[in-house]
Order: sequence, then structure tokens, then C-alpha cells
Amino acid sequence: MDNMNKLTILIFILLPFIGKSQSLENWQVGINASTFYFDRLNSSALNLEDQQDIPNGYAVGITMEKNWNSNWGFKTGFEYSHQFFKEIANAFGPRYPMESEFNYLKIPLTVQYSLPINKEQDLFLVLNQGIKISFLTDYMSVITGNDFELIYAPGKNINYKNGELRYSNDVDWHFEKITFGLIGSIGLKKFLSSNFSASAGVGYGFDLTNADDRPLFTADPEIQPEWEAKATHNLRVGIEIGVQYHFSSASAN
Repeated sequence: MDNMNKLTILIFILLPFIGKSQSLENWQVGINASTFYFDRLNSSALNLEDQQDIPNGYAVGITMEKNWNSNWGFKTGFEYSHQFFKEIANAFGPRYPMESEFNYLKIPLTVQYSLPINKEQDLFLVLNQGIKISFLTDYMSVITGNDFELIYAPGKNINYKNGELRYSNDVDWHFEKITFGLIGSIGLKKFLSSNFSASAGVGYGFDLTNADDRPLFTADPEIQPEWEAKATHNLRVGIEIGVQYHFSSASAN
């Protein structure tokens, strides 16, 4: 089958979806991307936070949303995110740079409010607020010294000395595999055609539960007898963009 025949078939498939009225009450499926600032908040952390790159995280995902009336609806989907975090490890006497990477798969569920802001009612102010569950899929923390490299990875602590492996120990994960938190955003959505819209906005995510299974480093009780490990909360704030396809009412039936 040549490309022209494929294009003709595709046009016929899409004909039922073309030319319908614009509506947020139809099912919407889209793709989104974001870039953000990521931080790990912990008042008891022994490491010193280094200057972070901005942005130090990005995410891509699939969204699904629907309004149950002209203003109120819901939004959900799946998102993969990759984020970096820099610290100064000072548990070894001298201070050494420590860089961490985290990969998460996130499922959000938010209540969405849409307010038309022009006469044509094709431009909306959109607010979202809800909850999320995040699954840690991979991580790596690397401390680099003058002649050594210490690596924390899922199930492993690995140490290199002058480029040669000193040991590789099997351990439990240092970070929680599942976290729960809040998520929200504010932005604009604009219809590009009867069935397509684009969105842009500012969003945040905050983990209410502890992101650490246990601290990488603990204080010497003889030096800091009152020290107590506290929870680490992941925080991200960034810019989001997306494109949505609106299924028509006729196609849903």
C-alpha cells in the first residue's frame, strides 16, 4: 500500500472527528512536557545543598481529561520524570561533591476548573488541584573524591579506588519506592481547531510522605547527640506545555 492510499484511509477515519463544535465536556487525550526546578527538603540533612542547575528536571506524559459541565472537570494521566540534585557530602571529613539522579513514574488525579476569558470562548484560564502517587523506578547518587568514587544505586553500594573496584555490597533501596503528595497548576488553554487545543502553564508537585527509606548518612551520637533523622519531601516547580485532542460527542456514541 503506497503512502497516498494510507493518507486517504487516514482522512476517512478522521472525518467523523472533524468539524464538531468546540467543547471541554468531550473526552480529551493529550501529550504534555515540562521542565522544572527540583529540590529535596529536609531540615535534618547532614549534607550541604549545592547550587542547583535551573532547570534540573524534565518530564513527559500522557493526559486524559473531561469536564462534567462547562467549568468543572477532572484530569489524570501518566508522567515520566527525570531530575537531578546536587549536594556537598561532608560525612567523610573533607567535603566532596555528590550528584543524584531520580526517575519517577507519576499518576496524578486533579479537579479542574476552566473559565472562558474571551468572547469566542476558545481561550480558558485553567486551574488544577489534586493528588499524585509517584513510583521511583531508578536512582543513582555518586560521591566523587580525589581518588575514589562512591555510588549508591538500587540494591547496591559500590566503591571505586583509583578506578578499581574495591567492593560492591547488596543493600536495600535508600529511597522510598512509592510517595504520595499534592499537585496543582494554573495556565491557559486555547482551541486551535474544533478538535485540538494547546495549553501552557505553571505547575508544582510536593510529596507529603518521606522520599527517603533511610538517610544515607547519620550523625555521630557523640558529636550530635540530639540529631534525629527527619522526612525528606520532594518539591518541584516548573513550566508545562501540552496539546490535547478532543473527541466529539458523536464519536463517543
